[in-house]
Amino acid sequence: MKISTQQIRQIISEELDNLLYEEENNDVLRKALEKNITKVINDYYKRIKIFVIKASLQLNIHQQMQRANRLLQSDDNEQIVQAYDLLVALIQPVKNDTEEQREDKEKVLKQIEPFEQFLQAEDQKSFLINKMIKTKDLREADLRGANLNGANLSGANLSGADLNNVLLIEANLSGVNFSKANLNHAYLSKSILSGADLSEADLSGAGLYNANLSEANLSGADLRGASLSGADLSKADLSKADLSKATLVGADLSGADLSSAKLRNSRLDKADLSKANLTGADLRGANLSGAELRNSRLDKAHLGNTKLRGADLSGAKLKGTVFDKDTQWPQGFDPIAAGAIEL
Repeated sequence: MKISTQQIRQIISEELDNLLYEEENNDVLRKALEKNITKVINDYYKRIKIFVIKASLQLNIHQQMQRANRLLQSDDNEQIVQAYDLLVALIQPVKNDTEEQREDKEKVLKQIEPFEQFLQAEDQKSFLINKMIKTKDLREADLRGANLNGANLSGANLSGADLNNVLLIEANLSGVNFSKANLNHAYLSKSILSGADLSEADLSGAGLYNANLSEANLSGADLRGASLSGADLSKADLSKADLSKATLVGADLSGADLSSAKLRNSRLDKADLSKANLTGADLRGANLSGAELRNSRLDKAHLGNTKLRGADLSGAKLKGTVFDKDTQWPQGFDPIAAGAIEL
């Protein structure tokens, strides 16, 4: 089986794209990664291993591929170097190559220079950390308790990462993938998280004062006891999220999707929920005093013992919404006429 030079370049390019990121970052991420460097080094070796195996298979040189694979089973750096040398030998110019083939192979060799730098580096630990702080791929990274205040991680992949008690105040986290990440008791006040993916993330007890979460995906997220006062959650997806006992005083939730969300005993006083979708939401014991609920959807929501005094419910839909004798409505508002049902 033959392979074109273009295919070889694509294989190498895909590996390098996962490793390199041009944007600079600060030293705090470097320090946070040091404690996890063993895993980082192993991951880097695995990337090289995958690269060697892919290239060897594509070139259909089974004997060399098998040898490289055996070398890469070892934790010995010298054998890793031998595997790299084998890869280089596979694509180096040979006697019968045409001039065009030689030129193509030279281009390929230039593309794998970062691997050469790694293998020849005297301090591989520092080399790897420098690479890691420039990469967007931080999946499942252990960053517990790290001080990343002011860091720029926009567009990074931190899915499944452990960020328990991390400091990310005033950080740029726009478009970051935090899906299923552990952000328990993390501090993200005044950070930019617009368009971020926080689906099914653990944000219980997190501090998100005045954070920008506009159009963020928080579906299924755990936000129990989180502090979101003054936060911008406009057009955010909070469907099926758990916001029990969360504080959202003065938060902007206009146009947000809170369908089937749990908001029991949460504080939403003076929050902007205009045009928000609260269909099927559990708002028992919640405080929405003075909240803006114009044109919102509260169909089939549970408003038992909910405080709505001073709230603006003009244009709100309450078909099938349930309430009880302890529910506090705005003065002059008739919930029955609006379609609500008293338990």
